Amino acid sequence: MSKLDEYKETMETILKHLKDNTEWIERYNGYINRIENYKKRQKDLRKYVQIPKVLKAYLNISMITSGMSFDLRFHGNSVAELNIKGEKAKLVIKQNAVEYAEHNFNVFTGEVDWLDDKAREFRKYFRDNDFKFHHKEHYYESEIITNFSKKTKEEKSLFNIQPVKLCGYPFQMPTPFKGSKAKEDEIGYAGKSGGGIDILARTGSGKNTKLTVIELKDTQTCYEKNTESPNRAIKQAICYATFLYELLRNKGIKDNQYWWEFFGFKSNIPSILCLRAVVMIPYYEGIESSFANEKLYLNDKDYIELHYIYYNADNVKEKAITSLEL
Repeated sequence: MSKLDEYKETMETILKHLKDNTEWIERYNGYINRIENYKKRQKDLRKYVQIPKVLKAYLNISMITSGMSFDLRFHGNSVAELNIKGEKAKLVIKQNAVEYAEHNFNVFTGEVDWLDDKAREFRKYFRDNDFKFHHKEHYYESEIITNFSKKTKEEKSLFNIQPVKLCGYPFQMPTPFKGSKAKEDEIGYAGKSGGGIDILARTGSGKNTKLTVIELKDTQTCYEKNTESPNRAIKQAICYATFLYELLRNKGIKDNQYWWEFFGFKSNIPSILCLRAVVMIPYYEGIESSFANEKLYLNDKDYIELHYIYYNADNVKEKAITSLEL
């Protein structure tokens, strides 16, 4: 079987799973109300807290059910949660924070008021000190999203790209699949336990702007484990892009247009829908990229377009992109 046939098989398997397991439709219809209610509440955030820039606030769908919650990350790794209920803000410190801190700082785990001295000490320590990042992929993801979010061409490693955000905050769009299994050809429907998209973005300009799934891989995974070749990783991106197609086209979704606008588009869903599936991976000699520009047709008009981005893992803050086909 050719690589292209493998990619088509991945796409068709996802379409079948979504047809056979319909619980996702009601669940994603329910997410719409959650998101809209959260948007109305989020303006209260600045009244109660000021998050240090070094601790970046992330959101996920499960956090917007009640009150206000944020995942606070250091170098892309989750170290605490910020929970706001009414006029009270609580900091919930995770075990990861203890692992980051040096021996001269007695970090505790558990919940404390945001204005408590312990919470101030926690924020000050991460603001005033730097540490080696634990998980490289999380670090690269954080830095790349920050770079892609910048407004001017001079600041960005790649122009004409903006990450999709949830209420203005980075997040991983949930899916009902464990995409990590796609690269092993073990695609299974995971329901609520499905994985999130590493980076969901809009690429291009004007009417040519495309919704884009970016699957990010790190140096360690690529070089040491040798299990994440672009040909394998692109299957994961295809898995997630196929789900987004169904979210935008499935008649069971009560408002497909809502999701299109949620992803940052101001126009109607186009009559011919092109989604991009991209693998973003550190370059190495002999890397495989023959899939670039291939198209996987979902029906007689809509399709997924395959691309790659190679980045410089040694200088991801300053110049991430080394080469691309996008």
